Amino acid sequence: MRGRGLEARIVRILREARAPKRRRMIVADGPEAEGEAARCVEAYGAVNKSKPSILFTYYGGGEGRSRVRFMDELDRSSVGSLKFVPYEETESVMGQTFDILVMDVSENMRPNDLG
Repeated sequence: MRGRGLEARIVRILREARAPKRRRMIVADGPEAEGEAARCVEAYGAVNKSKPSILFTYYGGGEGRSRVRFMDELDRSSVGSLKFVPYEETESVMGQTFDILVMDVSENMRPNDLG
């Protein structure tokens, strides 16, 4: 999924989820994953006519390349708030509400990460 095809699919998925207030998981993989994740965030804002709050989780200790690439790709004016939290510290955000969760599992993925 690249370019306009990607954006059209994302918009369709988000519109389908909005009416019944359901959640959707979109998986981005490969060398353009950060850009695709950024397009998802921007599409969410456009479909919902809002600036979403985002939680970006990652495994600590890494070089942070994916976080940097995500920020480089993201139109920051389309975002309400953005919080970066290592997985090891995710309990600190329990009880908070975010519109979008971006999970960087490129370094590691444990069995309960999606549970």
